[in-house]
This record gives sequence, C-alpha cells and structure tokens, in this order.
Amino acid sequence: MIVTAGTYHQSVVIQKNDLTLRARGNVWLRPAASPSGVCDADEDTVGICVIPRDIDLSTFTYTIRSQNVTVEGFHVAGFGDGIVGFGTRNLHIFGVHAVHNEGYG
Repeated sequence: MIVTAGTYHQSVVIQKNDLTLRARGNVWLRPAASPSGVCDADEDTVGICVIPRDIDLSTFTYTIRSQNVTVEGFHVAGFGDGIVGFGTRNLHIFGVHAVHNEGYG
C-alpha cells in the first residue's frame, strides 16, 4: 500500500498480515484533533500501531500474531507513542523518522 506525499492528521492501525505500507515522498503523520482509534487511550495517541486482529485490549491477550508487516519511509511526530508493535512476528520498520513523540518511537 502506497501513501502519497502530504501531512495526515490521523493514526494508522495495521491488523493484517503480509502488508507493506510505504510512504512515497514526504509523508507526515500527526495526531488528529480528537483521536479515537483502537490504539488511542486516555489522550495517549499512537502514530503507527501494529497489533493482532483478535487482540483483547482490556487484557492484551490474543491468539494469532500479526505477521510479515513492513512500514517504510514515514515521518511520525507529536504522538504519545510514535510507533508500537505488539503481538507481531516479522515486523520491519525502515526509514521511519519518529520525532517529538512522548514515548516509543
């Protein structure tokens, strides 16, 4: 999947296997004004979140890992956590610039 150049005020949640998310050009992710994604909790937003499809977020349990995901070439700024991968296998992050985030990435 290709994302074209621009600034996007949103988070990205990946819960699929065998996926490549690639930035083409200068692609910035910044938090939305009112974040409401599956990886956003109590004002702690996540820029790029890779998690299992069947995750139970109240217990952080799952049965099947997300696998073979690649994220490439993004700028991720201003989030609570820039990039989070949980319950993954073969997660590859290349050329991602995570800046001015409070936590991971």
